[in-house]
Amino acid sequence: MSKAIALDIGHGNNIFPPGKGVYKDGKGYAEFDFNNKLGKRVKRLLEHNGFKVIMAQPFDSKDVYLVNRTNYHDSKRPDLGISLHANAGTASANGRCAFYLYTSRQGKQFATNIINNMKKKGYSIHGNGLHAAQYNSWTNLHIIREATTFPKVLVEHGFMTNNLDFRLIFGNKQDRYIKDMADCDVKAVCDYFGVQFKTLSNVGAPAPEEEWQTNQYGTQYLKTSGTFKVGGTRIMSRIGSPFLSAPKGGL
Repeated sequence: MSKAIALDIGHGNNIFPPGKGVYKDGKGYAEFDFNNKLGKRVKRLLEHNGFKVIMAQPFDSKDVYLVNRTNYHDSKRPDLGISLHANAGTASANGRCAFYLYTSRQGKQFATNIINNMKKKGYSIHGNGLHAAQYNSWTNLHIIREATTFPKVLVEHGFMTNNLDFRLIFGNKQDRYIKDMADCDVKAVCDYFGVQFKTLSNVGAPAPEEEWQTNQYGTQYLKTSGTFKVGGTRIMSRIGSPFLSAPKGGL
C-alpha cells in the first residue's frame, strides 16, 4: 500500500490583500500564488514517486478555515504531512527553514531532510533551518500543533520581504525555483521512507487542453474523448460510463 501524504497549501486566493503578501514597486504579490504553484508541482512529483496525496483545500481556491484543514487531515490518518509557505520579516531576513513539533523525532527528521536538500542545491538557510514548534512561543503553529495523528512539517521557502528571495519567489527565477523547492520537499519525503527519488525531468509536460470543435449541425464536441454539449450540458459518450457534468468555463 502506498504511503499517504497530507499536502497543505498555505492560505487561499482571498487572503491578500490585506495580509499574507507583499507590495513591490506599487504591485501586490500574494503568498498564496507562490504556495499554490509550488503545491501543484509537489503534488505531481509526489504522485510520480508513488505516494497518495491528501488535500483539505483544493488548488486555486479560497482559504479553508485552518481548524477544518487540520481536522480533515487528522481524520485521514496520513503517514506524513507538509505545509507550504513563504515567509515575511525584515528586509535583511532571508533563507529557508522548516518547523516541526518539538516532541516529534519523526517530524525533526523530515524537516532535517528538507533543509539538507536545500543546502545541497546551494540555497541559503535561515539560522540553522530547523525550528522546534513549542507551546507559548512564536513557533506555536496550529498546523503543526494540531497534527495529532502524523508527523507534519511547515516549510518557509524564503522571505518575500528580502530582495534576493523575492526574485526567486515571485521574479523571473520563479520557475526554476519552484522546480528546485519541489525536488527538495519531495526528495525529503522519499528519504524519510527510504524510497528512491525520481525527478520529473524525463516526464513531459501535461498535454494542452483540447479546444471544443463544432460540427455541421452546430454541436460542440471534443474529438479525442467523444464528449459533446447539448443545451449547455457536457456529455461524455464514448470513454468510460456515460455521465453528466457542468461544462468547462461554466457554459
